[in-house]
Amino acid sequence: MNSVNNNAHIGTFGADTTVTIDSVSFAWFIIDKTPFKSKIQRIILRYRGIKDLTGYIKVGTITVDLIKGKKWTDTGSVLKETDSIYITYNGKARFYNSVRYVTNVSGGYYNLKQLPNPFVYKIQVNGSVTFEDGTQRTYWIRRENTFNKTSPYTFTIAGDTTVNSNPCTIGGTTRYGDNFLVQAPEAISSNLVCSYGEPTSGERILTYGTEAVTITYGVDDTGTPITSGCAYGFKINWTKLSGQQGTAVISY
Repeated sequence: MNSVNNNAHIGTFGADTTVTIDSVSFAWFIIDKTPFKSKIQRIILRYRGIKDLTGYIKVGTITVDLIKGKKWTDTGSVLKETDSIYITYNGKARFYNSVRYVTNVSGGYYNLKQLPNPFVYKIQVNGSVTFEDGTQRTYWIRRENTFNKTSPYTFTIAGDTTVNSNPCTIGGTTRYGDNFLVQAPEAISSNLVCSYGEPTSGERILTYGTEAVTITYGVDDTGTPITSGCAYGFKINWTKLSGQQGTAVISY
């Protein structure tokens, strides 16, 4: 097994495209490509159980299968990712178990020279996190992501399911048995010019039991949604224990 330098070309599954041997070795994990010997479209990421730079110790595997299509860039192709990872950090332990399906709706990839434009894909996840005391949080994720390959290279994240007729992107149950839900009335939109970490528009409503918090992305310093250019930050609205409405504007 050979080490991969920082300048290596990373392929669809995360493996170095210049490496043709069965496995690729990184500091904290190994990408196992041996299933390809049996013509199985599968990559297995195996964690070494070594503490990384952030102090996390990970043991377990992430298995990625191409379950539909001859290659990932085919229209309608589907990747299935199965995670089974045990993580310890500062004496705390978590077991992450999930199944993720990624569907290539448009075909193609992020490559700017490759049609079609835009690149659209959907993500569906069902998972759980088990804590050291045996309690468990369960969750689901449903998103549709769109990347436009023309300037300013806009990236949007929209909810891809409905709950009580409302578009939603995340939901589940906390380790204490409380339900939570993230509604997505408006897709979150960002672009390369303003930075993908600083959305220019979008809205999410987080509900936890009977409480709700609304986050509006892409506002100016007064909390007003912008109509052009880059945003100052995002606005949070919630109901205080007194019944009054709380508002905060936070910069990116």
